[in-house]
Amino acid sequence: MVLGKRSKNRLLVRRITLKPNVAIYVDCDNLYRRLEEYGLDPISDLNFFQKISEMFKENYNIIKYTAFANFDNTKMGLTVHNVIYNYGVYVKHCSIDGKGSTDMEIVIEAITDLFRNPNIDYFVIISNDRDYIPLFRVIKAENKRSYVISTKNGFNEVVNVFADHHQYLEDLFEIELLRELNNGEDTVQIDENLMEKYKKIASLFYDSRMYKSYKENGNTVGLNGYLQAIRKTWKDKNDTYQLIRKYLYAASKLEYILIKKDENGNEYIYEGRKMSEFVSEDTA
Repeated sequence: MVLGKRSKNRLLVRRITLKPNVAIYVDCDNLYRRLEEYGLDPISDLNFFQKISEMFKENYNIIKYTAFANFDNTKMGLTVHNVIYNYGVYVKHCSIDGKGSTDMEIVIEAITDLFRNPNIDYFVIISNDRDYIPLFRVIKAENKRSYVISTKNGFNEVVNVFADHHQYLEDLFEIELLRELNNGEDTVQIDENLMEKYKKIASLFYDSRMYKSYKENGNTVGLNGYLQAIRKTWKDKNDTYQLIRKYLYAASKLEYILIKKDENGNEYIYEGRKMSEFVSEDTA
């Protein structure tokens, strides 16, 4: 069949606008071990699997998303297995003993996918291990691209010589901030983008109906209730519920707002010492 000029143009536009296909392979044994050094849990602290999915869906078509781990490990086990699965991630149990078992399973599966599924454009490996360098070489030889996501702790920079793209989890999840807040430190990371979020969340509090109700009727503002309300209007959809909560705690440490617990452990939000930065004297 001979295509006319208009049909060819439509076909060209379709090819240009199609998102590249991506396959994601998560080395959970490595991920949990490295984040444990920060005192963080991938699921409860980072909402890791959902955040990664949301991040790639913006610019890629996810055709495979698999988590590999030895789920006989007591730190993970069946509960973690089921939680990951409920995020829409295929879970593969690696039962062979020894550090290299998960690495080996990922390499075998990725190479199998490389030659069986030519539709995969990017192979994403989430791990710190340099053991994947031979895999990256094979991927490049087949004119495909590799994408590595790792933590800074324990990462060998030589991996960047062979991988096409690399990102740190610390940057994607603002891990330094989470560590400071989880450890109850008095200092908060001063970063221009983060400071903007701390101020924004404080400003939204003083503009909220809940704060106005507190001023007019004395109705206290519960932290959890406010979080549910603010999440609907928070513009950065990549920020998880947990991160927005951390921003509120950071704003409290900076005295933009004040978070206090009652005798039952319930948390409430009050006016901070620096509220004048957000509320004029006429409305205070």
